[in-house]
This record gives sequence, C-alpha cells and structure tokens, in this order.
Amino acid sequence: MEADFWHQRWQDNLIGFHQHEINPYLLQYWPQLELEESSGVLVPLCGKSRDMRWLAERHKVHGVELSPRAVEDFFAEQQIKSSRREAGGFSVCETTGITLYCGDFFHLSSAVLGNISAVYDRAALIALPPVMRARYVSHLDSLCPAGTQMLLVTLAYNQAEMDGPPFSVEDAEVHQLFDALWRVERLSENDILDNEAKFRERGLGRLSENIYRPVSYT
Repeated sequence: MEADFWHQRWQDNLIGFHQHEINPYLLQYWPQLELEESSGVLVPLCGKSRDMRWLAERHKVHGVELSPRAVEDFFAEQQIKSSRREAGGFSVCETTGITLYCGDFFHLSSAVLGNISAVYDRAALIALPPVMRARYVSHLDSLCPAGTQMLLVTLAYNQAEMDGPPFSVEDAEVHQLFDALWRVERLSENDILDNEAKFRERGLGRLSENIYRPVSYT
C-alpha cells in the first residue's frame, strides 16, 4: 500500500480498524509475556490505538505511525500533552511512557528506536499486502534483539471473497514469514464471523482471529 492510500484513509476517517475499547486479547495474553515494567514495547503501524495507553501504564511504549493525523488524534483523544522533536527523519511526539515516531516504519532504525523487549501487532501485518509482508517481518527483526517477545493478532478468511485491508494472513503464512527468525506459538484460534456483521455483509463465509506469541532467536 502506498503512503497516499493511508493518508487518505485517515483524512476521510475511513479507519474501521480502529478499536474504541482495549483489545481483549491484549488483556488476556499480554500478562503471559511476564515483562519487566522497564521494558520497551514497540507498536508498529500503531494508529491512535487506545491499547498504547494501557501498555504505557506498564511499560515504555514506542509507537510508529505514518499519519500525522493519527498521532495528533491519539494525544488529543487521550488528553495527554506531548513534546515534539526530530530524530532520524521522524517527527517524534512524546510524553511520559509513550513515544510516537511519525514516519515510514521501514525507515526506522534501532539507533533511533532504542532498546525494546516486546512487540504488539494487532493490525500491522494484516494491513499489508502480500508483497510487503516479508519485508515487514525482516525489518521488524532488525529492530528486535534476541529474546524479544511478540503478541501478534491476525485475521484469516478466503481472500477471494473480500479485498483487503485488512488482509487474510493464514497460519501457514505466519510460519513462512517468521519461522526462520522467530519461534512461533499459536495461543488461540477464534471463529468471529457471527460477531462481525460488516464482514458478513462483504461476503465472507469464514473469519477467524488467530493470536500468536513469536519469540526472536536471532
């Protein structure tokens, strides 16, 4: 997806991927990572997710987002004051416990990001078309030291029945993308079609949400 596509989606407020409540899988599975409070957590393609506020109550959050509108909306909606600086080609907005890097995720370096211990991906991998996913995982791995844990949420459906985003990323593809660099454990698979009228209306006959816990060993 080109940058203009996402800028336009935010401009037109076509952000159906945004959740107004804390993600239930985050609440259920994040404690299993048993991270220290000082841990840095990377949230790629973070949007204005409220999940970051929840994570920041426990860790140091580093979100990466292409859209300035999303970054501005996050701090405004959370009623948080932030300071702004420039670093590594990114506009960086930060407050206690939360640092948001506005720019292209693929241009982010570990030198700018600093140390992280975990990654939270609820809507990043599934936002990318197939041709970009391997590059995403490779760049993500370059930012993560060995032992980095990840909570990954994906969707799986018949891609022929609906255009993305969100795109379908089946279990086999998750392993294809990660297995060379990460040890992947699937925590759960959930049939959610009955609760997703908008996806049924778009013609889906199957929709599952899969939750994974990859751990980097490179």
